[in-house]
Amino acid sequence: MLDTRPPSIGEPDRFVRTTQIEHRVVFSLMHVRRLEKDGLFPRRISLGGRSVGWSLRDVLQWMQEKLDERPRGWTPTRIMIQPSDRFISAKEVCSIVALSKHKIDRLESHGAFPRRAQIGLQRVAWLEREVQAWIDTVKIRSILYFDELLAS
Repeated sequence: MLDTRPPSIGEPDRFVRTTQIEHRVVFSLMHVRRLEKDGLFPRRISLGGRSVGWSLRDVLQWMQEKLDERPRGWTPTRIMIQPSDRFISAKEVCSIVALSKHKIDRLESHGAFPRRAQIGLQRVAWLEREVQAWIDTVKIRSILYFDELLAS
């Protein structure tokens, strides 16, 4: 079941480093810099010397805004970003679910697959947790189907 609860209000903020940002939002560091410059991504914070980080709270808020901009579909309720969440690329989604991009597009257009989020002008991504929940749902339906076949 997909968790739609918001993260706890009193949760402390922390810094996330460059590699964590790239892993969480599927953008290269160069692209993150361009988005920051245009005011389209949270600003990095100097941690001293050449070290920089981003506020996890700000990054999660940015991710939440991207999810909230998409039309409702597979999941009828509003999904709340959790600290462990990350976006995944189309290539990663295809690899995880073992379906072609075309098949994913068709399932999504029929409301049978999680909706993508527009995270950049030419970039879309899916919330990994939603894709995993979809996989779990497909597994359960498959088990129930085969149980019915065996019972008859």
